[in-house]
Amino acid sequence: MQGIGMDKQTTIEKMLENYIRQGRWGIHERLPSERELAEEFGASRNTIRFALRALSGRKVLSSRRGSGTFVVMIPEKQVQGDAAMLLLGLRLEGFRIVMPQVIAGYPAWMTPTKINKLESLLSQVGMALRSGDRNAFAQTQQHFFAQLVQHMDNAQLETALSHLLPAGKSFSKLLERQSLTRCEVLFSLLASILNALRHVEPALASQKTTEYASMLGEFFLDAKQYDTWRRKEACES
Repeated sequence: MQGIGMDKQTTIEKMLENYIRQGRWGIHERLPSERELAEEFGASRNTIRFALRALSGRKVLSSRRGSGTFVVMIPEKQVQGDAAMLLLGLRLEGFRIVMPQVIAGYPAWMTPTKINKLESLLSQVGMALRSGDRNAFAQTQQHFFAQLVQHMDNAQLETALSHLLPAGKSFSKLLERQSLTRCEVLFSLLASILNALRHVEPALASQKTTEYASMLGEFFLDAKQYDTWRRKEACES
């Protein structure tokens, strides 16, 4: 009989977890009472209580005396979010180390036609910034550097650098968190990179690329610290 009870508890625990993952209850939302859940699942209140305790032990739920049980973490989404942030962090660090050196070593490939293409892309970055569309702001910057790498006319280098360019939803979300002022500074650095290339100043272009990459690194560290704080607050509340 004890084994049957444990099976029932495990089944309910998994069902509750699936409901949370599917969005039935979001972060900081309160679950129905033990009595209501017992009626819904056709189980005893003790079985429900143990299933809730198991999820609380995994930091998915948090019970507050006199208030109820609340969702504090969505397991699968949290893992996916952590993995995406880790990948973005690796990309940004690789970009910071490699891209300035690459730009410094390729002073001669910037023809007027190539500069004009980059100017058109820079204009798109500026339009996205002014419109407030941070997703477009992220994507146009990605396109700018992808075009820059393509202009180097080196297929192997282009393939290698494609894995280092800031990209993806996590990059868009990173920029969504930034103030307009910080994004304007980022845009000005991008414009400085192109201006240095236009005047065939590879050392200056490399320096501005380092500054650009370092600023993205600051964005990332700020976001990571904020996420850690939010998670700690959720677990302690």
